[in-house]
Amino acid sequence: MILDMRREAISAPKLYAMLDREFRLVRNPACANCRMPLPFYRAPADEFTANWHIGTPKRCHRGCHLKIAEILARMWTRYDLKLHVERRGKAREIPRYDEPVVHRHF
Repeated sequence: MILDMRREAISAPKLYAMLDREFRLVRNPACANCRMPLPFYRAPADEFTANWHIGTPKRCHRGCHLKIAEILARMWTRYDLKLHVERRGKAREIPRYDEPVVHRHF
C-alpha cells in the first residue's frame, strides 16, 4: 500500500495562524511569555521534507518548547509553504555595475 505523501501548500500567514492556534490549545495557561516562532522558507533536503522551518523557540521550564516541537513534527507532514512566483525558479536579475555608482547628497 502506497500512501500519498503530498502536502497542502498554504501561505505563510495561514501556516502561522494554524501553528499559533495549535500552540494556544496546548500551552500551559500559567505561561504568558512563550510564542510560536514564525515559519520561514527553507529548501527541502529531499522529497519527504517540508519546505519550511520555524525559528528556535526559547527553552521554557513549563515545557512550551517541547509542545512547539510536537506541533512542528505534526504540521511538517501536512503542509508546505506556498511560494511566491519569484521563488519558483525564476532567476533574479543580477545588477551590473559597469559605471561607478555615485551618490550625491545635496
